Amino acid sequence: MKASMRHRLRLIPAVLGVLALAATGCGTRSGQPTAAEIDVRTLDVGSYSTAPLEFRYDYKHTLLDGTRLAVMRLADNMVLGAEIDATLHYLRGSGPILSTTDAKKVLADVNGEVVERNRMLFGWALTVTDREPDREDPEATKVTVSVMQFPDGATAERTARELEQTDFAVAPDLNQNVSIPNTPDAHAHWRPGIPTLGATVAQGSYVINVLAEIPKPSLPQLTNLVRMAFDNQRRLLAALPPLTREDILRLEYDPDRMFSRTLNPGADGAPSPFTQARYNSRGALAHVTEQYDRRKVFEAAGVDRLVTSGSTGATLLFRTRDPAAALDLAGAVLGQKYTGTADTPEAVPNVRCGSKATDAGPGLRYRCMVPYGRYVAAVESDQVIDLHQRAAAQYAILANSY
Repeated sequence: MKASMRHRLRLIPAVLGVLALAATGCGTRSGQPTAAEIDVRTLDVGSYSTAPLEFRYDYKHTLLDGTRLAVMRLADNMVLGAEIDATLHYLRGSGPILSTTDAKKVLADVNGEVVERNRMLFGWALTVTDREPDREDPEATKVTVSVMQFPDGATAERTARELEQTDFAVAPDLNQNVSIPNTPDAHAHWRPGIPTLGATVAQGSYVINVLAEIPKPSLPQLTNLVRMAFDNQRRLLAALPPLTREDILRLEYDPDRMFSRTLNPGADGAPSPFTQARYNSRGALAHVTEQYDRRKVFEAAGVDRLVTSGSTGATLLFRTRDPAAALDLAGAVLGQKYTGTADTPEAVPNVRCGSKATDAGPGLRYRCMVPYGRYVAAVESDQVIDLHQRAAAQYAILANSY
């Protein structure tokens, strides 16, 4: 394994910033609940449409859009850091693999040709770490897991073998083969004295690649990290049937009508893993930095689905266990950045709003949480009037769709 592999990872940073959570909603004001359902036609929604997205955007079953839905489905089945090691609390980077260029961001450059030759369909990759990932830390432990789907099992097995052969051949006089417990069919190697270990295995039509990095060379520690990554990722893939190209074309765009319940001012409905995306709670955790803490929040609220919708001033919608859980989650999702006060739209029940500290980094200045039944949405804006109109429109969409 070449030494430069320790620095080859250039994953897309964890996104969906609206998912930054805090334990409480301190520093905010809550709207007053009403005793009965309000007439949403009386709400001030400005110019925002309250029609469900399904009436404003017509999804076309194309291979490109279907592939984007397929990578979201795969993200819903990616291993979490704590499932590999109890110390891996943070997500360092995450993103889809939709091309050879994407694959080369997480695999050795020499493997790009292997992926292209074997006709990769799509994939997902993420890196988890034990340190807050805002800077390079030579003492950090990191594990990168990449999952790619190929046309069939024979192609996947050939790809796994060729990825190992190509990577090993970079320094054949220095690299040594390694066996991974519980995974006798894995292809793995390391370079003694270098604190990294790379391994690849095929599972049906999938190929799993793992790169483990630790501060000091220790083959037992590296091997154990790879073993745990394989064990848990293979468990998840065992319940995820691979897709044919026809299957990809037939994937449902909005099976639980989450997009239709979410404010999307521009009707920007084209699937995107980041701006027009739907995930289960595991898939959402493939986008948030504080993965371990957010998992506890999601589990407490029974979050089983969320979407982000709209390319400008995106709206996020959670589906929780029940209305009480939605109210609890509303306080949490205001987040660490939105701890200042902000007026709420008085006509919209149970809304919680907050403002962001001036030094809290990029992002819109205000956020409101809009609960309705078991759903809770997050809307944002730089202007209070616009924020209130967005909150009112979102509430109306939820009320009309419930």
